[in-house]
Amino acid sequence: MDASASSDPTPERWLALSVDRISPMESELLVEPLLGLGARSVQEVEGRLITYVAPPVDLEAFVKRAQDVLREATGLDHVTLTWGWQEHQDWSVLWRQGLGPITITDRLVVTPSWCDAEVPDGAVLVTIDPGMAFGTAEHETTRGALRLMDRALSPGERLLDAGCGSAILAISAALLGAHRVLAVDMDPYACEAARENTIVNGVTNSVSVEQAEVTPVWLIG
Repeated sequence: MDASASSDPTPERWLALSVDRISPMESELLVEPLLGLGARSVQEVEGRLITYVAPPVDLEAFVKRAQDVLREATGLDHVTLTWGWQEHQDWSVLWRQGLGPITITDRLVVTPSWCDAEVPDGAVLVTIDPGMAFGTAEHETTRGALRLMDRALSPGERLLDAGCGSAILAISAALLGAHRVLAVDMDPYACEAARENTIVNGVTNSVSVEQAEVTPVWLIG
């Protein structure tokens, strides 16, 4: 039987995989194999790598294959893989709770698509619906990137937004004067949300969204 994960994009439940007690070096080695097993993203929590994949057709065969792949990636026999089931949750709905307009700088305001925002004269309004993607301006790293871009971006520049998520950075750059922005993400959910957000913000002529894995070879090409 096929040991690969099912292609159903929205299963009722997900297979949760956890790799326990790993070193930082092992963590780096294991991310790519986990993505190769069908993981959409990988997070590190207290020394564990956790990810979710669609339910496999043959659970026993998939788990055995996953263990073999991870051990081969590290060259170690002690990589411990545990698994369990996680009911599907619509994060695009859950994330709406508590979200509202955020003033990033004097001339940059970010708001979810379901909220009305008051915008000062001369300020840019970025309307974002994250969908199933990362990028709402709630995270401090996103706010920091937006503040830096507001200070440093010169009109007419060309930018690459690698791992664009909702495309909040790419769209903000375009509205702040960038000539062309390429927004790239390997997650199809992120690309779907990003494309919808470019339409809502009226920047489809300056922001292109592409589903791809960014590698040095890809950048050179």
